[in-house]
Amino acid sequence: VNPRLAEIFGYKPEEIIDKLPPRTLVYKEDRRRLEENLRKRISGEVEAVNYQFRGLKKDGSVIYVQAYGSRMEYEGAPSIIGSLVDITQRKIAEKSIKDEKKRFQSLCENVPFGVVMVGKNGDFEYKNPMFIELFGDESDCGVDSQSQNLDKIDNTPACKSLPQWKNYMK
Repeated sequence: VNPRLAEIFGYKPEEIIDKLPPRTLVYKEDRRRLEENLRKRISGEVEAVNYQFRGLKKDGSVIYVQAYGSRMEYEGAPSIIGSLVDITQRKIAEKSIKDEKKRFQSLCENVPFGVVMVGKNGDFEYKNPMFIELFGDESDCGVDSQSQNLDKIDNTPACKSLPQWKNYMK
């Protein structure tokens, strides 16, 4: 155990070495996976692994850890050498982005006006329900979203406006 690993978990190295089994640093629901990965490496079933788990700090708080480990021989016995990276801040950021994406999608789905996202090539990448209600959908007009031939489009007002939207956005 090096000082940085001990620091990640809120310990001093001497509090861990020969005193704490690895499972005590792992969130209860993740222990089985950790133990299985350790077993596979010690037995030689796999040479190396890369996985994430939740860790438990000395104060009881939960952290997220990326583990990289491989099998080696040490003094004639199978051993494991590895690295742990604290990815807690990355996990918090990923969750924040996911939550914001859900919030944005809910907002777009429920606003009382049309919202559209158009790609660089002019194709619609997203249309909210109100936009579809106001202007229609290519699939309802006899044209798929990838088609460049808009001559066969239905004559309804909503379907007639889609080519104008596409041309305007190019």
